[in-house]
Amino acid sequence: MHKGVIATGNEIIPVEIIEEPFEDESLELELYKSLYFMKDRFEFIERDEAGLKVRVRGKLMRDEFPYEVGYVVVSDYDERKYLVTRIDPENSFIWFGSWE
Repeated sequence: MHKGVIATGNEIIPVEIIEEPFEDESLELELYKSLYFMKDRFEFIERDEAGLKVRVRGKLMRDEFPYEVGYVVVSDYDERKYLVTRIDPENSFIWFGSWE
């Protein structure tokens, strides 16, 4: 684990980066490319024990939180499917617990 930063608009947030190598680094690269192409909807925060933690971008928020556990999100990059397995509506976080 080492320290890193995430740039969000006009601010930089210090974060701890968890380094867990995939068995195949090309799979990891494709996963993060897939997530990157959803940057207009989600901000990747970290990979933790619950999966891939992302923040839902503000422009998607209206009167109620737009995601529920069991919702499937499809990437614009490679049509990879992400299953929402945990939500934290108060803080605008969701976790992708599995993907294909």
